[in-house]
This record gives sequence, structure tokens and C-alpha cells, in this order.
Amino acid sequence: MIPLVYSTNSLHDLEQFIVAGLCAHENLDQAQVKVQRSLLRKGDAKIGLFIRISGPRLMQSQAIWIEPENRLLFYNSAGKRFATVKLAEAPELPTVSI
Repeated sequence: MIPLVYSTNSLHDLEQFIVAGLCAHENLDQAQVKVQRSLLRKGDAKIGLFIRISGPRLMQSQAIWIEPENRLLFYNSAGKRFATVKLAEAPELPTVSI
């Protein structure tokens, strides 16, 4: 189960938390999924991070970190939101594309 609040200062830890949550929800092995990351932008400003995992049978599940709101939104393979997590502390967005 994904907690309602999470705190980290490490981008790597945040990504691992997201991938673990997505894999647990979809009953997938973390070692067997492909992870894609991209920065979300609004104009020139970076406003978040998009992470997608791809599993067997073309299954895809994703999460979005909305940095100004410090929220994580988790979506299952059907595109339905299944969890929202508030970030008590969050890392800085990277200055370069991921």
C-alpha cells in the first residue's frame, strides 16, 4: 500500500519510491520493468517529472510528480488514478533533461 505522505531529499529515492509503488499495484517485479523518465515543462519552467513503467503484454503504468504542489499522482495501466501522495519534503528538479 502506498502511504499518503512521503519525504525525501534524493531524486533517486523518489524515483525508486514511485517505481516500487507502481510495480506493487500492478504486481510486477521491479527488476523486470522498463522505466522511462521525462521532465514536465510549462513554457520554459520545469514543473514536474513523469515516470512510466512498461511491463509484459504492453502494460504501462505511470506517475506524475507535480513539483509546485508537491504531489505524486499514480495511474494504473487503464489510466485510472489509484493513489495520491503528498510530499512533505522533495528534491530539486534536475537542471538538465533526464
